[in-house]
Amino acid sequence: MNSFFFLRPLSRALSEELKDHYVFDIYKQTKQSVIFCFEKIGHPFFIEAFFSAEECLLNFPSAQSRSRKAVSILKETRGLRVLSVEQAENERTVVIHLEQELSIVFKWFGRQSNILLWNKGEVVWMLRNKLQNDLDYTAAVLHKPRTWSEEEFLDKGEDLNAFIPQLGKQVVEEWVHYSHWNEVTHPQDRWRKVKALLDYLEDPTFYVLQHNNRARLSLFYFKEEGSTLLVEEKNILAAANFYFQSFYRYNRVEALREKLAHYFNSRSAALAKQILQLTNGIVAFDASISPQQLADLIMANLHLFQKEKQAEVFNFYTNENVLVKIKEGVSAADYAGVLYKKSKNRQAEKQNLLDRLQKLKSLQEQLVQEFVDLSSADARHLLSLQEKYLPVSVETKKSREETTQPVFKEYEYQGYQIFVGRNAKNNDELTLHFAHKEDLWLHAKDVSGSHVIIKHKGNDVFPKLVIEKAAQLAAFYSKRKTDSLCPVMYTLKKYVRKVKGAAPGMVRVEKESVVLVEPSEPLNPLKGTS
Repeated sequence: MNSFFFLRPLSRALSEELKDHYVFDIYKQTKQSVIFCFEKIGHPFFIEAFFSAEECLLNFPSAQSRSRKAVSILKETRGLRVLSVEQAENERTVVIHLEQELSIVFKWFGRQSNILLWNKGEVVWMLRNKLQNDLDYTAAVLHKPRTWSEEEFLDKGEDLNAFIPQLGKQVVEEWVHYSHWNEVTHPQDRWRKVKALLDYLEDPTFYVLQHNNRARLSLFYFKEEGSTLLVEEKNILAAANFYFQSFYRYNRVEALREKLAHYFNSRSAALAKQILQLTNGIVAFDASISPQQLADLIMANLHLFQKEKQAEVFNFYTNENVLVKIKEGVSAADYAGVLYKKSKNRQAEKQNLLDRLQKLKSLQEQLVQEFVDLSSADARHLLSLQEKYLPVSVETKKSREETTQPVFKEYEYQGYQIFVGRNAKNNDELTLHFAHKEDLWLHAKDVSGSHVIIKHKGNDVFPKLVIEKAAQLAAFYSKRKTDSLCPVMYTLKKYVRKVKGAAPGMVRVEKESVVLVEPSEPLNPLKGTS
């Protein structure tokens, strides 16, 4: 899906689907997915952008249910009408232009994919803040004009990767192989083949394949070994939806299979090491002098230990001399008594070692068999193995719960979004990574407390009443919460910076103004963000 030749027909399809629609809602459904809801009376349309470590996908469900923990984003786009859908020239980017000179940008660059919001062609918000270079991804650099001419083809030395880099090296290699490219040597004949390819790419067919137990969306179906055709589609939206489902069905299943295989291999290796150590321990246990034998030797040679704590004595069990040491602070006779008591547990200790060894061997055999059966296991069996062998730890559960919670407290007043940090580290995330340079930053003066951000709206001036409400929140979530009045400083985020080595939440502020407010929570946090 991360190809210009998929996105070009997708843009055309979206242009038709979104005609006369307006933005109804946009929200983060999970940490990995963002839902775009467009509405026209009786004709809703949904786009799901899904970000995973393996691939970034687009899905177009016919219905969508908002989860309880979903977090609204891009509220400034609500109610705005879709003006047009634009496909960047020879670039993997689709732009949905809205009223008020706002644009939603789908920059679909594989694992570097991102969603941006433009205001007059400039980035004012982006989903994945770690991709800081995307701040420069503006309308001015969007298009990369190209001519698909015979002259350019010849100038590129008839190199398909150089002439059509948008196809990707793997697809070019496959096409070269299955189209018998190398059998055609005359430049004009080669150009005719390329021209036919370009004509096909203007209106391609989409194939969802199962290749080596993984789903793949392709522009071609070469009937190669190991590939099974799952669906053939002319409709890009239908193909994308089927691929999205197949991705979950195959790719996620295979990823789990690989994870289990790694677990079985590493766990079996660890068990083999434990078995070897325990076996050596049992051998050493059998070869050592038992407590009873040692006590007998001490009692037979008590006269040697009247003045000394150690002595070399004859071991009449093995017919050799051994060095016997008496424990400090204990007489030889008393130490022998301790050893006689300890000898009663000798057999139990040996049996315990043997039981542990047998348990480890049984578990190793079980894991080896599970590994052997793994290749033929279906999805349901893989999930049962995951539950059995890869349980989620309490820490992981807590971490997942935290990641599914909204990152910041969120409020809304007079159409302005207000965000409040939850703790020191969260304050850094809010100010340094989430906030835009033109957002307004607030904080209770001279005391510790939450950072507060008011998201800017285009070139609008922040209303005085909005600043006062946000300032009340800053005062309320600070050490001055119980004061009757609290001074709150505010400035644009671009005048707030982190000093190297400073503790979490500590920043340096310049060009600030101060407002005096009563600490309170005058607004209710949006549902699911409290």
